[in-house]
Amino acid sequence: MNRLLLACLIAPLGQVAEAAPMPRLDKAAPTLCPATDNGTWNPSAAQVAALEKSLPAFFAASKAASDQLPDSRHVYRWQYSGYSYRGQRRIFASFYPAADPLTAAIKPGTCMSFSDGGNAFWHLEFDPRSGKVVRLQVNGVA
Repeated sequence: MNRLLLACLIAPLGQVAEAAPMPRLDKAAPTLCPATDNGTWNPSAAQVAALEKSLPAFFAASKAASDQLPDSRHVYRWQYSGYSYRGQRRIFASFYPAADPLTAAIKPGTCMSFSDGGNAFWHLEFDPRSGKVVRLQVNGVA
């Protein structure tokens, strides 16, 4: 397991870690953030489907304190883009609440960057070659 991912998933001392609930995803298709000329690429539909299919197993295997996981009260929309990391292709996916007043105003096809907002906003990196999530980042507790 990736050491960084392992470090992110270790529960603080004194807390009992349980399997993480799978975040609920909105039925709307995810938004592609189109590739530019700066080393990004457009993932195929099969790669995006593999990412989405990998999520239940990833969260079922994740044992972390609740403040290190996505807020399970929301339904999430998401956007994605491909990028290269040390010569390997990865997919970056960003998840945000579908019903939040701020995000509800986002027009379909628009890509946004969220760096705050508590654990209702989260990101992950997916390795299409291995078919596994290699990193989860939650923005913190609101």
